Amino acid sequence: MRDFALRLDTTRCPEGVEIVRGDIFSYRSDREERVVREALDLESPLVTRYVNARDDDKRIDFLSCFGLPLATKFIFSPYPSTSRLIIEGGQKQLRRILTRAGSGDAARAADAANEALASAGNSRLSQNAGRMVATLQNVFGFMCVEVALAAMNGDRLASCKWCRDVFLIGPRTNRRATAKFCKDLCRVKWNRAKST
Repeated sequence: MRDFALRLDTTRCPEGVEIVRGDIFSYRSDREERVVREALDLESPLVTRYVNARDDDKRIDFLSCFGLPLATKFIFSPYPSTSRLIIEGGQKQLRRILTRAGSGDAARAADAANEALASAGNSRLSQNAGRMVATLQNVFGFMCVEVALAAMNGDRLASCKWCRDVFLIGPRTNRRATAKFCKDLCRVKWNRAKST
């Protein structure tokens, strides 16, 4: 993937995201700022952060940092918003595709890559310093392409022994194929719990 880069070029609200009426994730204002993120590998993919956001606080943190995956406007909020059903549905869809992509079965991974690319939407392709760059304007499409890249690279999906978050292992993730923890802190907590 060193000769290929994936770029997210979208917007987010600098004031963050809040929950309105219990089931709408909404920007706190109509102000927007540009978010540009380039991925050269899959060491810290957005897709695993998104599927691991299992409660509203983690979802709000993710959406505040990277923007709404698919923004619309609701009567209850004058600002760009997305319903809980869309957010949770997107998380389930990406987790399902990511699980197949990281299964280790080449046929299932190829099917997952094709499904992810079909869901990604439009991208701009360009060449920069001898490297192909795919630029996506929405975070959901960016995450779909991350899933496809994981499948094409033969990366595997693992679950942390401590916190149960999922993460990718394999040659393009900078993680050993035998990794059992998503981060060093989880490994330390596991070892401390085992020794007491």
